Amino acid sequence: MPSYDLVTAFGAAASLLAQGGEQAPSGAASMGIILAAIVALVLVIRLLSRRRPRRPRYRYRARRSVMTRREEWFFRVLQDALGRDYLIFPQIHISSLLDERIKGQNWAAARGQTNSKSVDYVVADARTLDVLCAVELDDATHDREDRRERDRQVEEMFAGAGMPLVRFRDAEELTAGDVRRRILRAIR
Repeated sequence: MPSYDLVTAFGAAASLLAQGGEQAPSGAASMGIILAAIVALVLVIRLLSRRRPRRPRYRYRARRSVMTRREEWFFRVLQDALGRDYLIFPQIHISSLLDERIKGQNWAAARGQTNSKSVDYVVADARTLDVLCAVELDDATHDREDRRERDRQVEEMFAGAGMPLVRFRDAEELTAGDVRRRILRAIR
């Protein structure tokens, strides 16, 4: 609505109020005052809501990759080591791998333990897409106390579910054959 309509509505309301102050308003005049005030209020709310576009609370920037450079390097090592019989999926949330809906436990609390946690890679059978194991590529950040606790929790989750979790700390020192042997040993 143009601001002229707003000014006109306020003017009409003010005029009615001024008349009402000189004499006792009749029922129709009282209703007119109330109606004019409501119209003016609606116009103000509409005008204010149009002037300020909603800005998102947070801003984001697209990432170049879902992995760090080291994780990309090791992804290629895994591909070379495992060949075409296996698929490697990077950065998979644990909640996609482990089902918390087990009779007798608090599902929401169990789901809360997997929230915001992921593994670096998942190895799956290329024919069936069955998940065979999860793989973590550890670095110096895993020496921090909070990361050690997180790693312990993740290991417990995977062990309890019967899904192998293979950790590589010394990846740069291993050959593709070494990586393959460690993965195959875990999934057999």
